[in-house]
Amino acid sequence: MNRLMNQLLPLLLMPAAFAVIGFTLGRLIRGCRPKCDARYPRLVMSSIYLRDAHNSALSQHTRMWCAFESIYFCCLEVVVARGLDVTELGHPAAGVMHAGLTSMAASPDEIATAQLLAEWVHETNPRLPGVTVGEACKVAKSVDRKTTRLLS
Repeated sequence: MNRLMNQLLPLLLMPAAFAVIGFTLGRLIRGCRPKCDARYPRLVMSSIYLRDAHNSALSQHTRMWCAFESIYFCCLEVVVARGLDVTELGHPAAGVMHAGLTSMAASPDEIATAQLLAEWVHETNPRLPGVTVGEACKVAKSVDRKTTRLLS
């Protein structure tokens, strides 16, 4: 019986060990998202929009709008963390994206893509902006990661 327990114990502990390793690797890959959520609720909204921007079941317009919103909520969280009072600002507020993207040291290409999306949303143009959904999602994901690193 003792021999059987010695053989079964490692088999029973292996799933728990794999779960701990998976959880740890997931946290490392995703950054600090779990502990940031409570302090930075706009990042939660950004993540939801980012997920929807990648959802190919949605229309191109919806996905583009979701990519914009993801970027905007990241920028909004950054400027709030820097001390800006946003309670009186409309949505989307002019200057929030520029201030947020500048604070997180976004690349010129990311800033240009975000600007195209912002203009498209502001104009409510039925045509898609001069950027692909894939590019918009790529920028939104990059901005999300930079925001998470900046606020960690």
